[in-house]
Amino acid sequence: VLCSGVTIGSRSCILNYLDLFCSEIASVVSAWHSVLIPIWDQAYHNRILRRDPPAEMVMMPWSSDLATVGEVPSEYLHLDSAGLVSVAGVVPSILHQYDRHPTIASAISSSYAMPMALR
Repeated sequence: VLCSGVTIGSRSCILNYLDLFCSEIASVVSAWHSVLIPIWDQAYHNRILRRDPPAEMVMMPWSSDLATVGEVPSEYLHLDSAGLVSVAGVVPSILHQYDRHPTIASAISSSYAMPMALR
């Protein structure tokens, strides 16, 4: 589990996670006596992950194959001449929240920019 935006697992683990997620929302709705509450998906996710996560729920470190780099210090990120981003020396398969680092966001945006003729 990286964040509420990147949650990967087997079918049974994801269904278990979704049950926990819905239970968190239901408990807040019940405590507030209203369904008119903001849906803070990251907050519910963080409560599950940090309070009492199920044994199969593992938080991935940012230097792994699935890297959430929003809060990673820039000195741990490297953009090579081929456009690959490494995080603490590891090139991840998934680079999540790269947009929080302007240099990397710019390089990725320019690599995948839409041709002018299609805009």
